[in-house]
Amino acid sequence: LSGEVKVDTGISNADGRTKVLFDILDSNGNVVGHDKVKSPRLWTAETPYLYTLRTKLMHGNKVLQVFEHKFGFRELTIEDKVIKLNGQPIKFRGVANHATDPCTMKVISDSLLMKDMTMMKEASVNCIRTSHYPREPRFYELADSLGFYVIDEVPFGYGEETLENPDFLPILKQRAQATIRRDKNHASVLIWSVGNENDLTEICKETGKYVKSIDPTRPICYPQIGRYFMSLGFSQPAFIDIHAPHYPSTDDLMGFYQGSDRPVIFTEYCHSLGNSFEDHDRQWEIIERTPSIAGGCVWEWVDQGAPFKDKGKAAGGFYGFEYKIYTSEDGGFDLSGDDLMDGMLYPNRIPLPNYYELQHNYAQAAVTDSILTSGSPLHIRNRYDFINLKDNVTFRWTLTADRKVVASGSFSPDCAPHGTAEVFLGELASTGLGQGNICILNLEIEDTHGRIINRQSI
Repeated sequence: LSGEVKVDTGISNADGRTKVLFDILDSNGNVVGHDKVKSPRLWTAETPYLYTLRTKLMHGNKVLQVFEHKFGFRELTIEDKVIKLNGQPIKFRGVANHATDPCTMKVISDSLLMKDMTMMKEASVNCIRTSHYPREPRFYELADSLGFYVIDEVPFGYGEETLENPDFLPILKQRAQATIRRDKNHASVLIWSVGNENDLTEICKETGKYVKSIDPTRPICYPQIGRYFMSLGFSQPAFIDIHAPHYPSTDDLMGFYQGSDRPVIFTEYCHSLGNSFEDHDRQWEIIERTPSIAGGCVWEWVDQGAPFKDKGKAAGGFYGFEYKIYTSEDGGFDLSGDDLMDGMLYPNRIPLPNYYELQHNYAQAAVTDSILTSGSPLHIRNRYDFINLKDNVTFRWTLTADRKVVASGSFSPDCAPHGTAEVFLGELASTGLGQGNICILNLEIEDTHGRIINRQSI
């Protein structure tokens, strides 16, 4: 296996002594090739290995300019309605993500972006849909290096009669071109999303075809309102690679969407309105066991409220009914009623209960037992797509009997991707299990970066 790098370069004001040279460096800075790399390490969200392409503009032996760009070797394919990365089926554990900060609005600092992405990793989120516009360049650099699959959205949506007007096609193409030319060299960008919840008009179709002409290496989708999608059935044009309906019911997940003739990603599902999370646990289990349903993006990652100060003046008293969120007696966040109250997190990134449910449902490493029995093994499940749990995930456990800690330990099981394993904890046999004690096994599951990615009690 070898990886090939193709570079299209244009030079202005060149003469016969002007030339361009390329070096490919590994993560340690060693030159490993110029246009090919033998046995490259492959990029995935779980193994986000990046190489560096160093470009030198030379005039004779003099270096005029040097550019460096990090990239990853990876191959995305669709086979028999299944999305595969490097030949392996993958699931998109996604969130839809507006760029929002309660104090600086659409200006997102590096520290806040890192906080968001760290909390996503802790919730086993591996996919971000950039709803409803491309993000700032730093977002893609971090998605490449930390490991996220990005559904990158060409910025337009709804449109109504405007999208019936062919005069607007050049504008749509301009937006598509700007998005794709800027972001196409990022390993994290797997799918182009063409607009948001717009009808599939002729100029929308032409925009999608234009996207594919600029970048034929990536699939495209059109995020669509669920009822509109169902009115079309599965009769959409063949150039649309992925069906992307919104807000499926659990019954439709088990029935209607099983009939798709291509992969399905629910680019919005399970609206997290307030403390409701619809039917996420049941829906995700259906997605897990259905090969052609590749995943979905929960709406949405964070509330979009703006801060306010209003010392103790909430309607009906501090604990009375109010359309604002009071985080202290000095004020809180105005969420415009419930219009902006639909995130996994409050605007200041304090988790809502839905965040912890998301973490539980998306968890890629878990114990599947519901009852603890002396002498019986623990049953382990690995829902990672590429990595063995061994040396990548650690299960830290504490056993209590009648609220007293009687044993503790840790293990890292040998469990292949998409596989299961059994682990015997010898300490459990001598702790009083089955002798009238109320025993609870508490587990914290940690990845190699020290992030707690799941918590369980049995």
